[in-house]
Amino acid sequence: MSEDKKSAAKVVWGFIGCFFFFASFLVWIFVGCFGFAGTHEGLLGGPMIYGLDAELYVALWLCVIPVIPVCFLYELIFGIAYIARSKDKKLKKGTGIFLLAVLLFVASPCVFWAIRCQAKTLVDSVSIRAYLKDTYGETAAREAKIRMDEFDKDYPNYEISTPILPKGKTFDLSYSEYKGRYQDNLENCINWSSEGFSEDFNNYLDDKYQLPSNMHFEAYFDGADLGDYHYGDDYTEFFPTAKYRIGKVYYDTDYTDKNTLQNIPVDVYENYYPLFEDHVENFFTIIVRVNGVEAMSIQIDEPFYGNYYRATATFYAYNDFSSLSYLNGTVFIDEIGKTVIAIQ
Repeated sequence: MSEDKKSAAKVVWGFIGCFFFFASFLVWIFVGCFGFAGTHEGLLGGPMIYGLDAELYVALWLCVIPVIPVCFLYELIFGIAYIARSKDKKLKKGTGIFLLAVLLFVASPCVFWAIRCQAKTLVDSVSIRAYLKDTYGETAAREAKIRMDEFDKDYPNYEISTPILPKGKTFDLSYSEYKGRYQDNLENCINWSSEGFSEDFNNYLDDKYQLPSNMHFEAYFDGADLGDYHYGDDYTEFFPTAKYRIGKVYYDTDYTDKNTLQNIPVDVYENYYPLFEDHVENFFTIIVRVNGVEAMSIQIDEPFYGNYYRATATFYAYNDFSSLSYLNGTVFIDEIGKTVIAIQ
């Protein structure tokens, strides 16, 4: 092959190689676009995230396919083997400018969302501290350090670090659109870090309401004025100010006869429910344990228009106690003792 033909072939292949080289960077621009727009829930099964998190998520999927590894390998080889060795200064300069532009485009959504996250955190911190003050007291609100964990344009999630928990531990806080307020998982975090917290709190409520020895509460801690409580202090000191919801009442019995089981919801509802009804949200469940084994659940629904403003009890026998399934069904509590039938 003549020198002219070799030179022409080199130019053609160089042009084709450069075309694919620059075109391969479309994948990085694609990643950058997701940094701006975010990966909304449902996209490739992904969460609703923005900025760097979104770019890393999409990049990970493009590595699995694998688009990014192929493009990157080609860019690296062609960039070193052809562009870096080329004598064309315009090509080198143009490539440098192009690479810088792509880099800035990929980085810009990260900076944009980082600034936006910081700005929203500063705005939300006012209402967050107000919530913490109302839920856990002034000291807890003042000492809390707030960091956005997951950005959502309307309802982001936050990580809260506080001396209430061991050093390095945080609890999650987010806005509940359904409840119209913030909600958090501090109870779980205290329970994880302070062994026996939930048990001690439930025992405190058992004593407060003077439950008999065969009954036991399972309550959900919703906050308290923690005062100056810090991790390692005696947490029982803030129990008297606690806010809570009664979710379950465990009821132990040695009998499985019909009369005994049907009288359990009557006993609890008439003799104990009036004491804690302000801490029940629409319903609570009685877990019947026979000789220490859970045998039946009885859901007690408070009176409302759907049940004719009368309390109901719904019996459900567990599989190991299928012999009690003849009791399964719903009945008005003031009619217990009659045939248990489903209320329409």
